[in-house]
Amino acid sequence: MILWLNFVIMIIAYNLASDDNFFLLNALFITICCSVLWFKNRQSLITFLFFAVSLNNLFDELFFDNTKVQINELIFFVIIPLIWFLKK
Repeated sequence: MILWLNFVIMIIAYNLASDDNFFLLNALFITICCSVLWFKNRQSLITFLFFAVSLNNLFDELFFDNTKVQINELIFFVIIPLIWFLKK
């Protein structure tokens, strides 16, 4: 149900968005979808990686230059395995 509601909201938002907000809304949609998947199955490494990479993409769209590899990608590359292994 949450995914369908998210889908409908994002279709409306895509139609109303300008060119500058399109990629931000796309990153937000993917992050919400991946977070729903991860909250349903917290033991899966794949869903955790999807969630972490989508969150990195959202942060990249919000705070960093998304056309370059910067410090946030390097931090996520180091922190994601640490969080997963410390979580177990």
